[in-house]
Amino acid sequence: MMLMQKLAQPALRQTVRMSSSLADYAQYKTLNVTQPSEYVVHVEMNRPEKLNALNKEMWKDLGVCFQQLHEDPACRAVVLSGAGRLFCAGIDLADLAALGGLAMGDGDAARKAFQMHPIIKRFQDWITDLERCRKPVVAAIHGGCVGGGVDLVTAADIRLCSQDAFFQVKEVDIGLSDFCLPVLPDLSDLCLPVLPGLAADVGTLQRLPKAIGSRSLVNELCLTARRLGSQEALQCGLVSRVLSDRHSVVSRFENHVEGHCPPAAVRRWLTSPPGDQ
Repeated sequence: MMLMQKLAQPALRQTVRMSSSLADYAQYKTLNVTQPSEYVVHVEMNRPEKLNALNKEMWKDLGVCFQQLHEDPACRAVVLSGAGRLFCAGIDLADLAALGGLAMGDGDAARKAFQMHPIIKRFQDWITDLERCRKPVVAAIHGGCVGGGVDLVTAADIRLCSQDAFFQVKEVDIGLSDFCLPVLPDLSDLCLPVLPGLAADVGTLQRLPKAIGSRSLVNELCLTARRLGSQEALQCGLVSRVLSDRHSVVSRFENHVEGHCPPAAVRRWLTSPPGDQ
């Protein structure tokens, strides 16, 4: 109940100051922020023991961190990756269980929806902070990218992946049956109650069609929860390049920024409607 009250608090936008010191990024307990080369910041999701599952703290850390990078003159591009053997296993089951408890609890459906709205809106805003960031964001994906991980990468400007990567919009499994994760052995014994009608409501359903360009394929992935492998992701345009391993994916972009025009200026032209540049 305390978790739900905290999540339901008004989602006030935090004001962040301009920074050129990595020490200012040490506040994020779930992220490892480094500067591998001049003007490039590497944001690594750092919950490897939980397969980088997105709990409330990581959601918030990602949002506030990208607000800070948006204003940081020492940053011209951002690489987003995950520590350990997976990029991201999706939303943390403990947080999802709390939301499920509210959704399945007794009471009027309209009141429950009213309670859940600010919680979901806050999660959406934290993901959208990646998209709002004026610096180009490169998602470096390895292993699994499941559920909320797909929300993250579809908000990025560039997506690269390793050969062993796969993508999975997992929410439909939660809406149809007891939710287990057989693809993730560490979590295979955790199940959640049935959540009728659960959908990917943090950005995937809106951004994935633009990333892929095929409504039929998006419908297939979202309605069947099947895995999309790295080669198929390349063919359909979800990623622009498949590399051999995690190290190659992460380092691919790090040496391409120095000496170029600040990418933020170019990104503004790429992402703004005609006449708004």
